[in-house]
Amino acid sequence: MQSIISLINQFKLTILVCTVVIFLSLLPSSEVPNHNIWNFTGSDKIVHFLMYFAIIFTLFFEKYLRNKQHQFSIKNRVNLIPIIALIVASGIIELIQPSLANRSCELFDFIANVLGVVAGFYLFSLAIKILKH
Repeated sequence: MQSIISLINQFKLTILVCTVVIFLSLLPSSEVPNHNIWNFTGSDKIVHFLMYFAIIFTLFFEKYLRNKQHQFSIKNRVNLIPIIALIVASGIIELIQPSLANRSCELFDFIANVLGVVAGFYLFSLAIKILKH
C-alpha cells in the first residue's frame, strides 16, 4: 500500500494530465467546446497531438526527477514500455469513443496521438541532453 501511495505521489502530474485527456477524449461530442480559434479542418488533430505529447512529456519529466541518471533512449526497454502502453491506450480510447461518447473512431486521430507520443519523447530526450551539457 505504501509503495502505491509513493508511486502516485511521484507521478501525480502525469496522473492529472492522463485524467484530463481521458475526460476530454470520452466527453460526448455535443459537449465538446467549439471555439472560433480552432474552427478549421484538422484542428482536432492538433489537440490530439498536444494531449498525448503532454502525457508522455510529463511522464518522462517525472521519471527524470526521480532518477536523473536514467538514459532516455528509445532502445531502453524501460522507456519503451510506457510509450507502447500509451499508444495502445490511445487506440483503445479511439475504439470505445463511438459507444461511450457518441464520437467517431478516426484513424487520423490515432495517428495524431502516436505522433504526439513519439514527438514528446524525443523532444524531452533532446531537452535533457541540452540541459546536461
